[in-house]
This record gives sequence, structure tokens and C-alpha cells, in this order.
Amino acid sequence: MFRTVVTFAAVFVAVVARADTNWVLSQDQVGDWPLTSNWTNGVPTSSVNAYIVNGGTASIGGAGQACYFLSLGGTSTGTVQMGGGSLSAMSEFVGDQGTGTYTQTGGTNTVSA
Repeated sequence: MFRTVVTFAAVFVAVVARADTNWVLSQDQVGDWPLTSNWTNGVPTSSVNAYIVNGGTASIGGAGQACYFLSLGGTSTGTVQMGGGSLSAMSEFVGDQGTGTYTQTGGTNTVSA
């Protein structure tokens, strides 16, 4: 009598789903990046995608701001004005499907990708 041994190897790949948060201030409105009420799902962190694609402008003046992915400009426009502080992201798309503007007069913008 012969025995057949079948070995199954399962490979599990961890897929990290990133949360998204969208800028809520509309065209011609400027607001502070770290203000929770300016975002749909709270202030972005290093594991959250940030979208400013509705014509609004986020102002960065303090240290420690972060997001995983930053998109400026969707079907409309999106702007970041950085006068100081810091922003860290894995990637940034300025003009992603629309018109994006990133104006930096101070501070540090670090893109890690």
C-alpha cells in the first residue's frame, strides 16, 4: 500500500489598507493643517493618505505634520502653503489629475519614497 502525502503551502501577504482623509475647506478658504475639523477623517498621520483636491488651501507652520500620500489637485485645485515647521510623506503628487500648488517659504518637506 502506498501513501500519498500532499503538502499545501499557504502564503499570506499582509495588505495594509490605508485610511483616507480629505480637506474640507473649499476654494478660497485657507486653514491650518493640524486642525481636526479641516479634515473629513481627522488630521493625517504617517499612515493616512491626505487629499486636498477641492480648491482649498492647507497652511503648515508647525513641526510634526505627516501623511503617507499627499495629493494636491483632483478635478479642481489643491494647495499647501508651508511657512515653517515640517511635513513628512512617503509620496506627494502635486497636480494629480488637476492643478496643485505647493508653496514653501520656510520649514522642511521630507518625501521618503
